[in-house]
Amino acid sequence: MNTVIYAVMRHLNNFFVLPGQQFIGEICIEKGMLHIPLDLKVGQYVLLEKTGEHTGAQGSYRISAKKAHRGGGYAYRLDGLENVSDTWTGRMFGQNVPHDFVEICGEMHVYMTNPENLPSAKTGESVIGFYSWTRATGNDGKPLTVFEVFGDRLVPWRRYTTGVRY
Repeated sequence: MNTVIYAVMRHLNNFFVLPGQQFIGEICIEKGMLHIPLDLKVGQYVLLEKTGEHTGAQGSYRISAKKAHRGGGYAYRLDGLENVSDTWTGRMFGQNVPHDFVEICGEMHVYMTNPENLPSAKTGESVIGFYSWTRATGNDGKPLTVFEVFGDRLVPWRRYTTGVRY
């Protein structure tokens, strides 16, 4: 689900970043706990991004638990990263992701994982990454991407800007 939320945010050019809640530097996740010197809330999402060659935990994750860190700052349990231990240089942003947006992403996830909605040989569509999910609809059998199916419901969150999206 975290992958879907992150991909939809990228598609909409909107990461729901909160001003003043950012950290740039060494990001450490130890046994699923993010150690960061920011005061965030349980239930809030954080955006983790890499710089350089790191290919680890990049994306948007929900905070499921918080505890004070013995060295200052806090440690946060992130949904989807329970067994991850990794350290890299990057950026972390606090997010204010609307509940309705998360619900639509959940519906998109169900749509994409339903075998009836997977690409078929009839459409000639190949499965390569997030944007390849299609379903033949209508009388003409024209394939639609998941963004076309859910597009009208995503419009309120689209950002029509270029350049920095934070």
